[in-house]
Amino acid sequence: MGLGGQAPEWDEYDWIPVPPARLPAGRPEPRSGRPSRTRPAGGSSTRPPGRAAAAPPEDVTDLGEAVRLWVEQDPVWAASGAPTLLLVDLDNLRAGRVRWQDRITALAELARRFDHVTMAGQHDAVRRARPHLGDLIEHARAVDDGQDLADHVLLDAATAIPARQLRVMVVSNDGIFATLKDRGPLTVLSPDYQALSDQLRARATRLADLASMEREVTSARRRVGRRRRATASTSGASATAD
Repeated sequence: MGLGGQAPEWDEYDWIPVPPARLPAGRPEPRSGRPSRTRPAGGSSTRPPGRAAAAPPEDVTDLGEAVRLWVEQDPVWAASGAPTLLLVDLDNLRAGRVRWQDRITALAELARRFDHVTMAGQHDAVRRARPHLGDLIEHARAVDDGQDLADHVLLDAATAIPARQLRVMVVSNDGIFATLKDRGPLTVLSPDYQALSDQLRARATRLADLASMEREVTSARRRVGRRRRATASTSGASATAD
């Protein structure tokens, strides 16, 4: 993660309007190598109603608040008294400097609401997150380069919790986490829906696309900025007239 707030970074991306309620089905994840990132044909979802998340409220301009509101809107999550567990795959949070900082800051804010938290990723990812985690850094585990090592650290953390039932939230795209559905409600926040495993998608009790939330938050910031400029312009005109 790097610091900085230069607006041009957003221009590096081609934004595609895909609200969380219309997450398309992706190709099956291959047994080895990286998952397919080919955009699937069609835009409709075959998921039952109520499984996907709604977009953030219109004028939410902070990603952390958008994620928090999304979690709080989950009736299944709110109805259960089981311990809460947040698992974050830091290697899946790939983004440019500004977006990555917003993502890790939002997740750090969210983590403080959970009973148990484990984050895992390769050494570079943990080093990048360290300045933004504060006291949560003790919950971040660094692993050597290697396929699925961070995933297994996260699964081991879930296994170590003695409670039979858990409310689990996973920030990842990897299908290996589908097994966590056996412990209770499984909430999935996908860092990039194009890479989301079909297996994880199928087992999720509730899911959303973090990139879609980012687009909604960015649009809200622009709307708020336009209204402020319009208000300032009107106030200035009124003062001149007086």
